[in-house]
Amino acid sequence: MELRSGFAEVIKHALISDQERWDSIIKNPLDGQDWDALINHSVNFKARVTTEDPTEKGLRKILNAGHTLGHAMESFLLEAGRKVMHGEAVAAGLIAETWIGHQRHMIDDESFAQLYQYVLSIFGKIVFHENEVEHIALLARQDKKNKGNKILCVLPDGIGHAKWDCEISLDEVKAGLNFYRLL
Repeated sequence: MELRSGFAEVIKHALISDQERWDSIIKNPLDGQDWDALINHSVNFKARVTTEDPTEKGLRKILNAGHTLGHAMESFLLEAGRKVMHGEAVAAGLIAETWIGHQRHMIDDESFAQLYQYVLSIFGKIVFHENEVEHIALLARQDKKNKGNKILCVLPDGIGHAKWDCEISLDEVKAGLNFYRLL
């Protein structure tokens, strides 16, 4: 369970930084991964990013991919007494946030479908209901990365690249959550 949860970070690192690593990851199920290579890649990537931006003023924010909506889902579910691992929530957040990027034409149809199909094959789906979407979306407004009343997140810019501090609306949050919920 912990390995699967941690795998969300590995997936995130490839999605936001390394097309070649991404292509390699999605060819295999969880138990078919080259863990030495993946862990080495993730550790080196995170070390490079945190060294380059130790105070999270720019590039380091990229590490928050999937976390704005993932944290909102995680908070809601924990508040409701429904257990969810952090990595599962981040994986779900990656799908919902990437949907927003897809709607903004930042990622193509094929890459987006590849992402959500692969993530679902590894993590399954977190279940929440239509009447819970509003509450989850409002929790996204409380994320520590936001500025003022602006909801900020990381959106993919194709596979292997991302943009941070992307302002998203509450309506986009709800739509991204609903897309995920209806998969």
